[in-house]
Amino acid sequence: MAVNIWHNDPMKTTGKRSFDTILERRFYSKGEIIVREGSVGSTAYVIQHGRVCIFTERNGTRVELAQLETGDIFGESALLTDSPRNASVEVVENCNVIIIRQDDFDKKLAITDSTIRAVVEMLINRLNGTNRALANASASRDQDIALHLNSHLSEMLSALPEADKDQFKSEAFPAMDNLLQMLKDYRSKL
Repeated sequence: MAVNIWHNDPMKTTGKRSFDTILERRFYSKGEIIVREGSVGSTAYVIQHGRVCIFTERNGTRVELAQLETGDIFGESALLTDSPRNASVEVVENCNVIIIRQDDFDKKLAITDSTIRAVVEMLINRLNGTNRALANASASRDQDIALHLNSHLSEMLSALPEADKDQFKSEAFPAMDNLLQMLKDYRSKL
């Protein structure tokens, strides 16, 4: 289904609305993946109604970056860069979205002031950097916990009498592995 986008053209003195462009509108059901991380995209999406979850995968763990709802936009970096999508988007609540295609966006951007173009490109680069930092921070938290636990267990091991070290190793380190796996399992449910 197409949506007519109208605007007042300041170059015309008639005051009438002029036809600007037609954008596609699409419906997605809860659970559908709209965008897959790593795929090449040339569209952005404006949420007309509903809610989505932006997430990435780091070391086999799903890391949620954001939840977006009516009025929010996602996939916008595809309008300015040819790089692969840096996150996936899953529908959390049935969605209607407006699709903005790269060629339509390029036409609009070409007639925009060069300062505005530079600011838009800078914002997209900053957003991509922030998304990468969020994903890496969540994944590294698990690594930090593992390193911290391992350090404590190693300190305790070195302080124990020789007769107790084998039993401690056989009980404590597997328990640490189980705890880390449990944390990973629960994090994937968030």
